[in-house]
Amino acid sequence: MAKQGAKQQVAANNRRLAILTWIVYLPAAVYAVVRFGLQWHTTSKTLIAMALFAAAVSRTLLGSLRRMAVPIYDETGTIADAGTNLSQGGMVGYYHDVLYITALTFVVSLLSDKGWLLYLCVPALVLVFLFQLMGSGPKLPGAGRPDTEAERKRQARAEKRAQHRARKRI
Repeated sequence: MAKQGAKQQVAANNRRLAILTWIVYLPAAVYAVVRFGLQWHTTSKTLIAMALFAAAVSRTLLGSLRRMAVPIYDETGTIADAGTNLSQGGMVGYYHDVLYITALTFVVSLLSDKGWLLYLCVPALVLVFLFQLMGSGPKLPGAGRPDTEAERKRQARAEKRAQHRARKRI
């Protein structure tokens, strides 16, 4: 029998992925219907290219999150590894941020063509992440080394699980 925590994490990941799917596809579909269907006479090649690019980025990141969250089952059918916790920070958090910015960009760009400028937040977010990796730049909450002994132990356990997961997938 699988551990209760692993089952709960798989269920939480499935709920989060269902919500993210709606967040990604609903604004894109509404944008496509309104902009390319009802307001086709104001559509330019640039707007089409921006919409296709944003949709491709969203689909890629959502697919990546889905692959991260896939649980690993052992030969008896029980959960050996629940997959990546989609509510954690780090790259998973940045993926969420980009998905939210993309959805918001679709909504805002329905009101104005300049709404696509909001998508410039994504490169700014990447720059902040790179500065944090290099050790310079603004320190955001949760960035850097864990502060307490409990956080250090939790981080060590998470790294150990990730290494174990990587060995199992090979």
